[in-house]
Amino acid sequence: MNHVGILDLDSISPHVLHIATFDGFLFKLTTTTPLITEGFNIICVILCAMLIVSLAQRFFTRTVGFFSAIIFLLMPNWYLYSSLIGVEPVWLLFQLLGLYFIIRILTNDWQWTSLRFWGVLILAVICLFVAKELRPLTLIIVIAVVILGMFKVPIIPEFTGGLTPSQTHTRQYFWKPRLAILLIFGLFFGLNQVSTTIDRSIYQVPIANSSIGLKYTLAVGTDPKTHGMYSPQLISQLEKPNHNHKLTDQQRFAEFDQILSRKLLTNRHSLIAHHQTSQVITTKNEELMDPNYGIVLLDMNTNQPISSRSLIAKSLVPSVTTISTAVQLNILFLVLIGLSIQLIPEKASQLQQRRQNGILLCASMLVGFTLIFMAVEVQARYQISFYIPWVLLAGVGMNGLALLNERLIR
Repeated sequence: MNHVGILDLDSISPHVLHIATFDGFLFKLTTTTPLITEGFNIICVILCAMLIVSLAQRFFTRTVGFFSAIIFLLMPNWYLYSSLIGVEPVWLLFQLLGLYFIIRILTNDWQWTSLRFWGVLILAVICLFVAKELRPLTLIIVIAVVILGMFKVPIIPEFTGGLTPSQTHTRQYFWKPRLAILLIFGLFFGLNQVSTTIDRSIYQVPIANSSIGLKYTLAVGTDPKTHGMYSPQLISQLEKPNHNHKLTDQQRFAEFDQILSRKLLTNRHSLIAHHQTSQVITTKNEELMDPNYGIVLLDMNTNQPISSRSLIAKSLVPSVTTISTAVQLNILFLVLIGLSIQLIPEKASQLQQRRQNGILLCASMLVGFTLIFMAVEVQARYQISFYIPWVLLAGVGMNGLALLNERLIR
């Protein structure tokens, strides 16, 4: 690929190679047709809904899980996008699998010598690492899990008959999950450090260090001219050394590093001098939260420029977009209700402790993704990053409204 020029700038974005490899493997098992990918994505959506029910049940209740799954399946943006070719459904599936295995470790009283404990732990690391290889944004999920492990409310089994838990038993429930989370983070971090070496060995092509890829997404994300979105000007600057065959791989990557470093410095001076920071962040959030991308992308992918025929009538796009916007606003309203419910005092119990841990995990993900998108490149489809905390918190909010309605009826 490198010799014929197909690799292009994927050398600084190896996750593109990982996505292509996954699709290629899927096509080898089946046939080369978009319908295969679309069908596979729909299967991933169903599996994601099942995992959401399981996660919500372990943190909250089964009812919250069903509410969350229904919200997830009925999100118009997600439903429309899942019928298009893209890696987002697979990425979300591996994130949910990683969280599912981690929560199993935190909620089961397995011994350190148990083979099941180590098997589930290794599966958690593998799933999170695969998700990270598809989209580097998965790092936020890992950080949120570490925060949960360090600050979680210990859920100690309730003892009856007047007995109290021993000090040893209490310490076990305090330290064991924290040590397990640190071990998961250590293994994930170790794999992340050697991921570039692994890519070079598998693909046998030059792959830049991850620091260059990080500089690229920061250079794009902080560009006031493009408001943190795709920058054709920066791409053209990188293409010059990329297609200079007189340069060695190391020299080419050094040129990339210099161009990106200069771009970051220019962006910083421009943001400070022209006071554009708030404007750029606002525009990036508008792009990230754009409710149009589902129907618009479906229209773009099904439109036939040769003829006047199209799967979707142009007149439907504005009305469907309005419906999508209304649904998104309602979901965010439910998220606020789910967070606000935690302000109501409640008697300490296992359910209350589990709910606090679930809220901590969801809030950590929300804050993490919100902060990271202020700095890195944004695209409308990256909104899917928020779907896990959104649907879980919205499920809590919907369940709270249902309980309130039940009390009012009584």
